[in-house]
Amino acid sequence: MTFEKALVKEMKEIFGDDIKRIEHALNVTQYARLLLDEERGNPEVVIPAAILHDIGIPEAERKYGSSAGPYQEREGPPIARKVLEKLGCAERILEEVLSIIAHHHSPGKIDTSNFKILYDADWLVNLSDEYDCQNKQKLSRIINRIFLTDSGKKMARKIFLMKNFQTKITNHLKENEMSRADMFMAEKREEWVTPAIEASLKQVAGGGELSCYQAMEFARSQKISLKKMKYLTDLFKIRLKSCQLGCF
Repeated sequence: MTFEKALVKEMKEIFGDDIKRIEHALNVTQYARLLLDEERGNPEVVIPAAILHDIGIPEAERKYGSSAGPYQEREGPPIARKVLEKLGCAERILEEVLSIIAHHHSPGKIDTSNFKILYDADWLVNLSDEYDCQNKQKLSRIINRIFLTDSGKKMARKIFLMKNFQTKITNHLKENEMSRADMFMAEKREEWVTPAIEASLKQVAGGGELSCYQAMEFARSQKISLKKMKYLTDLFKIRLKSCQLGCF
């Protein structure tokens, strides 16, 4: 099991049957991954912070009867520390993840790319719950004020202000039960990535990983470059085993 999958498993166990919070954490993680493609951030920090950013909510509700931001920030870090230490997280990563969790409702206290990516990813999920999305002019001003990264603002405008994209989201959510983040990922996919290529690749990479040889053979069979092959493995989150040839 990968470190990320182990983190998700721990997060789910802490939230128990609170499906809404589990889905929120997974959607924030997906948006964080998208923002990492555009912003200079460290996925080793951002992804754990995204998975665990709300991990203090159950304890906050137990202690204070509230999931308000300050209570989350107070109760989250000790719980996240236990999880990260249990999974053998490196100390340098652990401390930054905990710092982000301890301030994820308090912009301005931490001025790092990693914090800004997590903060914007959280707002991409929360915006429609916190603000009226019908008044587009007002919402545009809110997006400019709230979001910390250019990529976050751009993504928010596309999701919440572009009518055509909103219609696509609604239709795909109904048909495929996709999250908004999944829908954005699908929209971003390059045109040459056909459903047939996706299906073939996922069949070859049954366990979610490929050897260097398998990746090169798949690229040859599909008549695509190694650069495009790397794009596919990144897109579908397929792990490439250590490649002695340095092709990927």
